[in-house]
Amino acid sequence: MMKESGLHIGKTKTYTASNDPNKLLDRPDQYTSKVNFVDTSIKTDVINSIEVQNGGSVEMFDNEGESTEVIAGG
Repeated sequence: MMKESGLHIGKTKTYTASNDPNKLLDRPDQYTSKVNFVDTSIKTDVINSIEVQNGGSVEMFDNEGESTEVIAGG
């Protein structure tokens, strides 16, 4: 959706419970899906490295309350 909107999204990586580096995907009160992406407008020599510092990450939660707790550090 973001890429189709014209944002500078390059390569993406979709995580599963088995390859999530944080080991939080599908755990109680945590995110239910996660994607990292490369921002192609960033001038970097590691543009193929799909790390947050080279673009960003989107984590989806079941409800707003769960996401708010994570943002607040709860």
